[in-house]
Amino acid sequence: MQYTPKALFKVACASLCLFLIVFTTKAQTNTPTQTPIPEKKDSVAMGVAISPGKLLFTCKQGNTQSQVVTLTNHTDVPYNFRVGFTDYNQNNSGKPLFTGETSRKSKYSLSKWATISPTFFTLEKGKSQKITVTVTIPDNDSNRIAAWTIMEVDQVKKKQPIANQGSQSMSMGISSEIGLGVYIYQNPPNVKINNIEINKFYYRDTTFIVAQQSKATKQLWMQVSNVGDGISFCTSYAEITNLQTGQTSRLASQQFTILPGFDRDFYYELPKDIPPGDYSAVGVVDFGDKTPKKVAQLSFKITK
Repeated sequence: MQYTPKALFKVACASLCLFLIVFTTKAQTNTPTQTPIPEKKDSVAMGVAISPGKLLFTCKQGNTQSQVVTLTNHTDVPYNFRVGFTDYNQNNSGKPLFTGETSRKSKYSLSKWATISPTFFTLEKGKSQKITVTVTIPDNDSNRIAAWTIMEVDQVKKKQPIANQGSQSMSMGISSEIGLGVYIYQNPPNVKINNIEINKFYYRDTTFIVAQQSKATKQLWMQVSNVGDGISFCTSYAEITNLQTGQTSRLASQQFTILPGFDRDFYYELPKDIPPGDYSAVGVVDFGDKTPKKVAQLSFKITK
């Protein structure tokens, strides 16, 4: 599997609920949110903003649903855009893996059931453009499954004409300049979206090489799997307790999306000044609703 610079840039943009592209093409972004976490509103800046950063469909087979994404141009120049889909898989860090034809043939590919309108447009300065995404699920029991894709919004620019041997110029092509992305998820009502299992929960004292220097860190590692048939949106965190003093600390929470059949790894770094001693730890997956949390427990010793 290969990552292209263009694909990696789109991944970074698609992970954000707000995408701002300034005239110099540097991006300023905010952290994305999705059910069960409330969405953040757009902020205004000199750039191009797209909102929301995620679409969640709950379409039954035999039905159609549509949602709208808004692209706003805050710059002083017009842009041309084209819109399409890219299917993907997910690695253990939650990053998309673009596998081309393999993803398009996957039964979880949402692009085969989705359409976009418009697919090409000019966005004038100070204007907004609504993009309608429509999902139509064929009336077949085999389609009672989750599916996902990324909607790509590419700014395009005409290439300079190249003169041929005669008096006519060659036709101009289109080259992609700036790419944005929106995650699109389809969870039909029948799927189980909170069927997550904690596979592993360990303490480890590890040394990494960073900038040719060794960096020692103490951390907890938790691996979870989505053993259900729906896309799950969760929060994970860990708590540690010093068994000598009874002091308890919560380590940083991490919001995540996990696709059915995939694993996710989470790392929680312990405080650098944590004293030696005996500890217990609890790893938690929180679904943000009445669904019981998934919990794993661990005892470990810090010697130095």
